[in-house]
Amino acid sequence: AGNARVARCIVGANCPTQVAGVRGNGLAFNGMQGARVTYGAWLATPTAFSIAGWIYLDVQVDQVAFAKPWGSGSLDSWGITAWAPPSTAGTCLETVNAAAANQSVCGPILPAGRWFHVVGRWDGTSKALFIDGVKAGELPNATVSQIDNHDMLLGGDENMGMPAYQFQGQLDEVQIYDRALTDPEIAMLATP
Repeated sequence: AGNARVARCIVGANCPTQVAGVRGNGLAFNGMQGARVTYGAWLATPTAFSIAGWIYLDVQVDQVAFAKPWGSGSLDSWGITAWAPPSTAGTCLETVNAAAANQSVCGPILPAGRWFHVVGRWDGTSKALFIDGVKAGELPNATVSQIDNHDMLLGGDENMGMPAYQFQGQLDEVQIYDRALTDPEIAMLATP
């Protein structure tokens, strides 16, 4: 946050469309678009981090708003996912641990057609998910997330190097912090 990074369109995909967001402009994705932010040391934050953004779902399907893939399979260093019924997982912060296993902390399934502010936080002890400034779930005694040099993706994920769970909706104010935001800071970010 405070250090704007350049996102570029994913090769072979259309660029997302610029639309009115919660604050200024946002990006609209139709499930066939995506953008990536080049990996840099600023993404290597294993001891504590917070990832935040406004998301608007056009439809309820299994999708990933933004993520940082890890390894050659289908795991992510971190990502914000929106799972749809019949899944009961809901909206999740998903991370990978040292045993190469997925760690998820989830909240409710988000309905389509409205903006939500979502934050995933790792404070060195627990991982938590906040929706609209309120803690929706927590995983105590969580382990450090594994980080490698994959780029960050907006509007989807990659599984085994291929696009996956492409986003159908809008994103605005996506932010990454190299520290755990406090509860009051998260509540402030969730104010439109």
